[in-house]
Amino acid sequence: MRNRVLLAGLAWVGVSAGLSAQEPPAATAPAKSAVELFREAQALIRDGRFDVAAERLKAFLAANPTDADILTLARPDPAAFQKLRNVVVWSDDPAANAEAVKARDAVITRAETATLAANRDDKRIRQLVQNLGNVREERVFALQELGKLGTAPVPALADEIKATTDADLRAGLFEAVRGLPAETVPGFLAAAEGLPPDARLGILRAVVSRADVLSLAQSAESDFTPHLWHAAADADAGLKAFGLAQLDRLSGGRAGRLKADDELVKLAEPFVSHTARFRGGERPTLWAWDAAAGKLTSVPATKAEAEEFFAVRNLRWSLAANPNSQPAQELFLAVTTERAVERAAGRDLAGSDPALYRILAAAPATTLVPLLDAALADKRTSLAVGLTEVLASRGDRTAAHSDDTNRPAVLVRALDYPDFRVQFAAAQGLLRAPGAATHGRQARIVEILRKAAAAQGEAAGEKTVGRALVADPVDARGEKTARYLRAMGYAVERLATGKQLIRRANQAADYDLIVLDRHVAAPVVADTLAQLRSDAVAGTRPVLLVASADRVVPVGLEQLLARLAALAILLPDDADRASPVTVEPPFTFDPRRPVTDEAKERADNRTRRDTALLTVFQRRLNKLERLVQAADLSADRDLKARLADRLPQLVLTGLQAKYGVSPNTAPRTFDRLRYYSDLVARRAVSAAALDGVPTGGLARLVETLEGSLADRREFDGVTGRLLATLPGSGPTAGDAQAEAQLTRLAKLYPAVTVIPEPFALGEAPADGVGFGLKQDVATATRQPADKPATPDARKRMAVQAVRWLRALAVGENLGFDITPAEAALRQALRDDDLAPDAIDAVSKIKSAEAQQDLLTLALSQGRPLPLRVRAARHTVRHLQHYGRFIPPAQASDIGRQASVEADPELRSYLLVIEQLAAGKPGDLGRLMSEFPPPLPKSPVPAAPDAAEKKPEDKPVEKKD
Repeated sequence: MRNRVLLAGLAWVGVSAGLSAQEPPAATAPAKSAVELFREAQALIRDGRFDVAAERLKAFLAANPTDADILTLARPDPAAFQKLRNVVVWSDDPAANAEAVKARDAVITRAETATLAANRDDKRIRQLVQNLGNVREERVFALQELGKLGTAPVPALADEIKATTDADLRAGLFEAVRGLPAETVPGFLAAAEGLPPDARLGILRAVVSRADVLSLAQSAESDFTPHLWHAAADADAGLKAFGLAQLDRLSGGRAGRLKADDELVKLAEPFVSHTARFRGGERPTLWAWDAAAGKLTSVPATKAEAEEFFAVRNLRWSLAANPNSQPAQELFLAVTTERAVERAAGRDLAGSDPALYRILAAAPATTLVPLLDAALADKRTSLAVGLTEVLASRGDRTAAHSDDTNRPAVLVRALDYPDFRVQFAAAQGLLRAPGAATHGRQARIVEILRKAAAAQGEAAGEKTVGRALVADPVDARGEKTARYLRAMGYAVERLATGKQLIRRANQAADYDLIVLDRHVAAPVVADTLAQLRSDAVAGTRPVLLVASADRVVPVGLEQLLARLAALAILLPDDADRASPVTVEPPFTFDPRRPVTDEAKERADNRTRRDTALLTVFQRRLNKLERLVQAADLSADRDLKARLADRLPQLVLTGLQAKYGVSPNTAPRTFDRLRYYSDLVARRAVSAAALDGVPTGGLARLVETLEGSLADRREFDGVTGRLLATLPGSGPTAGDAQAEAQLTRLAKLYPAVTVIPEPFALGEAPADGVGFGLKQDVATATRQPADKPATPDARKRMAVQAVRWLRALAVGENLGFDITPAEAALRQALRDDDLAPDAIDAVSKIKSAEAQQDLLTLALSQGRPLPLRVRAARHTVRHLQHYGRFIPPAQASDIGRQASVEADPELRSYLLVIEQLAAGKPGDLGRLMSEFPPPLPKSPVPAAPDAAEKKPEDKPVEKKD
């Protein structure tokens, strides 16, 4: 019977094959709907097949599910989409797992959007709003339903309050204002500002009659007090009377004796001082009436943005009540300027916020100067930057000159403010101010311009978050700190002594962070810090003061073995070249590849991975044992027993970090790792006996091998995993006593932060950045004024500085000696953007270096031709004014390059320079004797014209 069935089956296969040759191919299966795909994903998750479920989620998104699909899936289980977060790992492959997490989050976001849209359907909301004017039963039901929708009904309610003339509906609308949750009140208060006086009055009446009225005033968003003061100053009699009556009730009868403009200034002050409380915490929602669109809008904001919004709103209302209110004007200018500078991130206010700049340009000096004076005294850097920039651009005489001989003008005092941007703007303001300079600070101004001109730009293709200076007398420790900072995106310069750091900090204003180790000497750290924090050097730049240990902690045996194991794993050897082994990644479901038996594929993948990993393990273990033997460690019995267990465990742990080893991806390898880890744990008691083992040879071997690494980051990652298995391998505790002493010292300098040593020498953190260092830097630069300057801002400052130095050099401003800025100006000759003004300035400096650098630029064939011509012209002028400073070696190239120069103007200057720089008395006669006698050129015979050519004579045929 079985044979007959089999034959029948074979016959049917043959018949079907014959039919398929004649018939068209069967139609493909219809595509699955989004609902079906999601339900398949749910079933796969229940079966533990998470990687396949992730592919179904991707297909679900690709099917573009509608809101109806989402609601269909959520109806039997409202938490169906949120339950996707219960899956911790979707795939053993990191890349596939990351894609799955991304798809899961996208699905959840899509579900939340659909649910929100369903619950807040505009058509349904507007119908409920209309029902507020119906009979009581419908009105109560509508109010209950609207209360479930959060703030979504507020715009529709505001629109209806504005438009309706129905008395019943309006009464129901104001009842909604009284009865809806407190989170709707900020929207209603904002809407009131765009509504007619009667509607505005109705909203304010409803708000102050709410049951939770006392709690509303505790949050900035729902505080109605500013609205009452605004109403009390309104021209509408009804609003004014209501506002005064309510304020009189709240203040115990004192409102009549108070001024609205003064009270609104007081209500703005908590936002300026950052003491206001928000219902939304760090992410409040701002409601505002869009007058142009005639509708209510809401946007999420940061706490700083909300503080600015409410402060400006209250101050606008104060100025509406009294346009001449000096306190309101000053506070308005202070808060808006400070925030605008922080948003500008180094750009000029005129370009970043032209609307505010127009207000600042209109503000009189009698207002701006006292504001700047207070900002300098209170160390409000962002405000000082903005006000100094505005006063400088105006060249205001009031800010630059003082009639009080005992108190210099505000811009003169700003030259010593501990922020370079303020210093630089003040210097420009003093240079622009009319009249002769009587402040006696010419040398200080030139010094500031020098530092700005010397600011180094980024190298070609370099992208950094800023520039850091690292001062540490220990090379190994300083270099590791520098490497971690580079991994964070900083360009780093290393220095060994306090004197070097001070000199570099004073050289140019192009750095953003200083990391100073407490062991720095010449001078000692206290004196170095005092000079760094002086107004003339580092100012307010963040300084990290490192409380490192008194002595370099020697690297332990276990740490050296961990590093050696990572090197044995990552560096190839002869066995790998002769017979390479490939460890394939863990099995991941791929919808593009047909899988007939998924369970078998997974099992085969595990087998192949185990075979390859165990082969690699044996090779790497043999290699590590040879390296340890070459390090010539002692033959102590305890050490041998320790190494017999520790070396295999290190190799297996390193392979786990490199390839991923788990019970699901390589069970035999994982079991072996667990076996050796248990052995090491049982032998841990004898580890103390290893402290006396000499490790000099092992340390030298590790250092040598590390020099041959091609990928340092991969080495750091593997080493970090290995070090995590050691006891006490985390960040060092540092020197607690030293840290306490440095903390007392740092209290004298507000921008100095004391940190523990960010790593232990010999350790390599897994992320390559350093233990805690990233957080330390973030903490030190949390103020907007401390953020690193952008390369564009630094370059713009250098351009302006060189331009001013040129003006001083050519005598546009008298009484300034630019010689101290010579080095910075000569450096500026190398930058094509700075060179035009730098050429003019350098040509006015009498020095050999100035003349030689001008000539070098003129001879540089890779530079733009207009710059070379300009430099050559000024070289001639310099030679004529100051004499010959060009050495013979440089002068010998002038004539040779002049002979091949294509541009006639530049060639003429080079020939003049050759004679001025290297000419000798006998040159004239020699040149004359070598001048060839001129010969007239032979005329070239003209080709005969085609029209004048005579036809060739044809031979005459003779006739017989």
